[in-house]
Amino acid sequence: MKFTKSLIAASLLAGASMAQAADLNATSAFLSVYDPVKGLTYDLNLDDAFGFNYASAPTHSQFTFNLASDPNWVTFTGGNNANLTNDGAVFAVAAQNLTAIDYTNTATPSYSSGTQLSGAATGISLDVSRVNQSLTASSDSALVTDANAALGGWASDSSALGSNFSNLWGTGQNVAASYGSQVSFYNVTGVTTGSGIHKTFTETNTWLGYWSVTGDTLTYATPVPAAVWMFGTGLIGLLGLNRRQK
Repeated sequence: MKFTKSLIAASLLAGASMAQAADLNATSAFLSVYDPVKGLTYDLNLDDAFGFNYASAPTHSQFTFNLASDPNWVTFTGGNNANLTNDGAVFAVAAQNLTAIDYTNTATPSYSSGTQLSGAATGISLDVSRVNQSLTASSDSALVTDANAALGGWASDSSALGSNFSNLWGTGQNVAASYGSQVSFYNVTGVTTGSGIHKTFTETNTWLGYWSVTGDTLTYATPVPAAVWMFGTGLIGLLGLNRRQK
């Protein structure tokens, strides 16, 4: 079943069919949460749920979503999200566009070459394909066991997901965050100039905001513009001055 969204992006097409709605496309963003004790992955199509994808990520507004409204999530947690904490569950979010990527990372992303970055984008694209196989026309989410990992989820290469997470989109990229924590979300692009021994790769990382999965709540928050902070600080200062004058 389709579950209720707390925020629906204006970019969603109201006339789209159910089958079109459930499918991830090449630039769609997705959430995966993995419980290593159960050997179970929860996948959520964020493009369908919120209109969240590679193109929209830099301008997307903050939202929160009650995962408990999704029967697949309730099954995943066993009706008690404390199980995920006890089991050491981890999560991550990603989207890609050719050789550029958006993804969660517990550290600042770092790729040494365009080939590495392209490989990461390809890895995310393959995950999109695997997740798509597990989604159905009537649901934005899916549950995948390690035993059926070929259908989607991050346990596709190994049931030992702890090592799989850190190498999925490039060696040393710590894409997974502990359930209950907050993790940064980056856009990573790169440009290669020159050739041979004069070849140079320049990577650009842009922090877009952060994701968190706490309790049964999925949250995305964007940075507050500096101008807003300055305005708020100035306003507080004026209010304080006005009180002192009185």
